[in-house]
Amino acid sequence: MFIDFHDIRNLGMNQFDAVSEAAASTAKRLQAISDEATAYSKKHYESAYAHGGRLLNAKGLNEVIELQSDYAKISYENFVAEATKLSALCSEFAKEAFKPVKTEFAEPSREQPSPLATGLVATKSAPAQKKERVEG
Repeated sequence: MFIDFHDIRNLGMNQFDAVSEAAASTAKRLQAISDEATAYSKKHYESAYAHGGRLLNAKGLNEVIELQSDYAKISYENFVAEATKLSALCSEFAKEAFKPVKTEFAEPSREQPSPLATGLVATKSAPAQKKERVEG
């Protein structure tokens, strides 16, 4: 029984395509996460810089405490909102990245014969040969 080269080549083609699609999706999602984190960092830095200027212009200790309290509250709310956004992006990333691979590997392809059917995998192992030790 001879096996055609094209059959061997096509055995893993669907899986390879699924992995390639997953890699492309992964790159896009990681770029989106990176862009979001960069935008938040820039926004937070600008906010902190402006807050420092307001603190320097404060007239008294009570105003400094009030400014600092307001800034802490706003910074915390912004952080929680950003963490929620990033969490959603990461969740989408995980779902989308493995979707093609999961569907391709979940059930065998109907187009491709199994390795057992094509004779690519031996069903019986060869008998073990005894090796004699030669002393000499």
